[in-house]
Amino acid sequence: MRSKVVLGLSGGVDSSLAAYILKEQGFEVTGIYLKSELSRDESAEACEAAKNCGIGFGVEDITEELKEKVCEYFVSEYCFGRTPSPCIRCNPSVKFKTLLKVADRVGAEFVATGHYANIVKTPSGELAVGTGKGRNDQSYMLCRLESSIYPRLRFPIGGFTKAQVRELAAARGIPSAEKPDSMEICFIPDNNRIGFIENWRGGTEGLFGNFVDGNGKILSPHAGIHRYTVGQRKGLGIALGYPAYVSDIDPKSGNVTLMPSGGEYSTEISVSDCLWHIRTDECFEADVRVRHSAEFTRGTVRKLGGMAVVTFPGGVRAAAPGQSAVFYVGGAIAGCGTIEKHGKKDEDVY
Repeated sequence: MRSKVVLGLSGGVDSSLAAYILKEQGFEVTGIYLKSELSRDESAEACEAAKNCGIGFGVEDITEELKEKVCEYFVSEYCFGRTPSPCIRCNPSVKFKTLLKVADRVGAEFVATGHYANIVKTPSGELAVGTGKGRNDQSYMLCRLESSIYPRLRFPIGGFTKAQVRELAAARGIPSAEKPDSMEICFIPDNNRIGFIENWRGGTEGLFGNFVDGNGKILSPHAGIHRYTVGQRKGLGIALGYPAYVSDIDPKSGNVTLMPSGGEYSTEISVSDCLWHIRTDECFEADVRVRHSAEFTRGTVRKLGGMAVVTFPGGVRAAAPGQSAVFYVGGAIAGCGTIEKHGKKDEDVY
């Protein structure tokens, strides 16, 4: 009897190729489109992709879960001067949770997605999420998946670059081989983050304040703290005669601190709500990402109960409170946490 796998199928090139690869590997595949009233409905494209591949297909509505678990968090974080990671929140609480429920319902042993990531075995024999190949690595987005589900996960395209995926899809006649990548947040299909936040909360009351310099001197009023994130340079709406970056956002005063180039770097960050996936020492060296698009930065991670302090000898750029810090050892995720404070080494980052 063939092993069954439930695949998150959007109809894009990544999940479509994943379906073909899984079928070629001998799996009995069921593609599941996760539908939401907030998102662009591409279920017809996903259904067509399933037909082209010759696999089963179904639709699961995740609207309420997405609103409760992700959208509310997304809006409240921005309105509190923090920068949320909606995909990191969605993956364990909505996306993979739903796929696993479907898998259990249909008797499937495995769950798969088109993420550029891998499940790897560490030298100590533990399973971990490992990096995908190339610049499209998406392991960062999977950092809060519980390690208990690793044995059930399959990432069929994790060993390929995006260019290779498009080539392999074209060779199989997959219609979406040249389909452009979707860059917007799924529940904000018009890509208007500011409008979404203001509509969700019913206005901008309590969000206004001032731009200030590093000494607290008022520079000018700003348009609302929900518009800014640590490390931001473009779209500030203020001319200072030199490149300025957001270095801090204080929700209590409404102050958004602007600093000249270099002010967006930190040598130490504190991290809360830590989730550890593999065994490590209480203090260990790691390659650290502080956002999805960031390069790895070498740092030292010191565990403090459910928290950690991470120091970067060369500094790390734009460590925004609310984003995830993800710690990699040997190309595998050792753990992660939520950035709380940032500053210079030996400063009070709590």
